[in-house]
Amino acid sequence: MNEKIVEERLLIERACGGDREACGELIARHQDLIYNSIVYMVGDADDAEDLAQIVFLKAIRNLDSFQGRAKLSTWLYSIMVNTVRSFWRDKKSGGNPVSLDGSQDQGEQGRPLKVSLRARGDEPWEALTAKENVELVRAAIAGLKDGYREIVVLRDIEGLSYRRLASVLGISTGTVKSRLSRARDALQQELERLMEGK
Repeated sequence: MNEKIVEERLLIERACGGDREACGELIARHQDLIYNSIVYMVGDADDAEDLAQIVFLKAIRNLDSFQGRAKLSTWLYSIMVNTVRSFWRDKKSGGNPVSLDGSQDQGEQGRPLKVSLRARGDEPWEALTAKENVELVRAAIAGLKDGYREIVVLRDIEGLSYRRLASVLGISTGTVKSRLSRARDALQQELERLMEGK
C-alpha cells in the first residue's frame, strides 16, 4: 500500500478520535483542490471560500462515515458537488448564502488558481489579459447549468479520471463521457457569447 495512503488513513483515524491537529492536516492537504474547484463552479472567490469551509465542516463532522473504499479526495469532491448544488438551488430560490466568517465584504482573497491562463511575456498588459481570460473562463463556467459546470471543472480543471468522476457524481462512465461532451459544447457556446459581449 502506498505510503501516502497509509499516512492519510492514520490521520483519518486520529481525526475521528477528536485530534484537531489531524483534522487540520487533512484540511490542509485538500483545501486548495476543493477551493479551486468551487471558485470555478460558482465564479466568486468569497462564495467559494464560504462553501469550501462548509465542505470541510461537513467532512469533519461525518469523517467516521468515510469507509475508505475510494480516495478521501473523491469523497470530498462528492461532498463539494452536493454543497455547490445546494448553493445554486438556494441562489435560484432567492436564498442568500451567509459567510461563515463575516468576510463577505473583504473582496478577492488572492488565492492562486490551480489552472492559470498566464501570459508568457513580462509586459503588464499581458498579465492583465491573462487575468481577464481567467475571469472570462470563470464566468463562462459559472454560466453553465449544474451538471455541466461540475463535470467540466472536475475533469478539465482538476483532471479527475472518468472512473473517479463516475464515483463522485454517482453516474456511469458512459454517462460521464456523454455529459462531458455536451458540457464542453455548452462551455464553448458560453465563451463565444461572453466574447461577443466584450
